[in-house]
Amino acid sequence: MPLKTREKDHQNTTALEASVAKKNAIQRVTRSTKEDMLGEANEQELPAANLAPSVASGSSSASGMDQLLAEIREVAKKVSAMDNRLDSIDGSLIDIKSSVAFVENSIATLGEQVSHLETRADEAESRISTVEDSVNMYGPKLNTLEKSVEFLRQKMDSLENEQRRKNLKIVNFPDKVEKEVPLSIFLQSLLPGLVGLSPDCLPLDIEYARRRHGPDADKPGKTVLVRFSRTSQRDAVIRAAMNKIPIKYEGFNVRFYPDLPADILRRRREFDSVKKVMSNHNMYRGFAYPARLRCLHGGHIRLFETPGAAVDFLQSIKIEETTSK
Repeated sequence: MPLKTREKDHQNTTALEASVAKKNAIQRVTRSTKEDMLGEANEQELPAANLAPSVASGSSSASGMDQLLAEIREVAKKVSAMDNRLDSIDGSLIDIKSSVAFVENSIATLGEQVSHLETRADEAESRISTVEDSVNMYGPKLNTLEKSVEFLRQKMDSLENEQRRKNLKIVNFPDKVEKEVPLSIFLQSLLPGLVGLSPDCLPLDIEYARRRHGPDADKPGKTVLVRFSRTSQRDAVIRAAMNKIPIKYEGFNVRFYPDLPADILRRRREFDSVKKVMSNHNMYRGFAYPARLRCLHGGHIRLFETPGAAVDFLQSIKIEETTSK
């Protein structure tokens, strides 16, 4: 290496070492100065630090007292509110006590009433038991009496029907046509020609005849009740009248009916719908006593006890006619 170069490197190294030493010295001086300044500051702040705790302690004590007073006041308010609520509860308890006393009295009253009802129930049970015993004792007698009453009713109906079987009702018969002649004698001579009785029929024997005066008393046509001495003569007049319908006399359309009890009339009215169908087919032939419908079919008279039997017969005829066609 040349000499100049070595000298130059030596100078650079020396300068670098001097710079580092100078820098280290400056750092030592700076550190020492900071330590001195910190020491002085600590000495100045020490009295203030010793005074701060006492001031802070006094301030915190005053604020604690205020807070304590505020809490005491709040507790006092709550205690006052609780006193009011307790007073209200006491009043409610008094009311409840009164209500409980009233309920107890009511229960006691109900108990007395229940006891009274139990006594009455026992009495009623005893009476019912006595009545049941009486019913059981008189039950067979009542059944016997019911049978006797039913038998007597049927017998009475039979007697009434028997008495009425000789009667004939002539409806819409003109009034006062007989003049001074008794009505029974007048009808004996009038009826054979009026209804067209056969000449070989015996003379009519009429026991009595009278007009019925009802709500239609002002009408010129009246209902005349005629009683024959024989049922056969009444039946002959009715048959002849049915074959000659309509029958007119003195301008009146006169009709002839048997005098029947209300029960038999009711039973015959049950056949009205069937009777209408048979009349439309020229099959209706009146009633056989007491309430049997007479029907002519195939040259024979058929009798029906109930409307249902007559309806079944008509339906069977329709089926037969449909089948034959």
